[in-house]
Amino acid sequence: EIDNRAINEFGVPGVCLMENAGVGVVRAMQNRYGNMKDRRIGILAGKGKNGGDGFVIARHLHNLGSRVHIYCLFDPDESVGDTRTHLNIVRKMGIHIEVLKNEEAVSQSEISFRDMEFWVDAVFGTGLNANPKGHIAKALSILTSMEIPIISVDIPSGLLANTGQPTEIALRADMTVTFGFPKLGHIL
Repeated sequence: EIDNRAINEFGVPGVCLMENAGVGVVRAMQNRYGNMKDRRIGILAGKGKNGGDGFVIARHLHNLGSRVHIYCLFDPDESVGDTRTHLNIVRKMGIHIEVLKNEEAVSQSEISFRDMEFWVDAVFGTGLNANPKGHIAKALSILTSMEIPIISVDIPSGLLANTGQPTEIALRADMTVTFGFPKLGHIL
């Protein structure tokens, strides 16, 4: 409702809201973990607005000198709206994007997953209402098995925002950066 009012009532473009969210995550990362220059950072991106936030985060980390790798859990050409806008920007900047559309592709990327110093979880936002399945579940499972800091965008993927209940596979974030207000799931 806040997003809808900002966009429709006050005229703030959604692409700006996404930009502000991404900048906020990068700022929180710098405050907690320090200089991001030369840090190896993986961005796990879903196809919705959470993934769009991930593209903004990738761009700003890249500009800070981080070695950023984006792993898309969807066909990037299927993205729409503000997410598509930010995807096009990171493509033009030449930031590494790897598409993981099935479990085999995720398995083949597991070694590179483990080479990261940080992971940004930009897979699911507050709209998740079912268990992650297939290649997405596999990717989240790999992240949960590693001892690498995970920074979640808005809410850890696999945690239901309205109830706080984890799905079958839910990430345990080292830090979650949320927007506007805490969600019930953060507290419950």
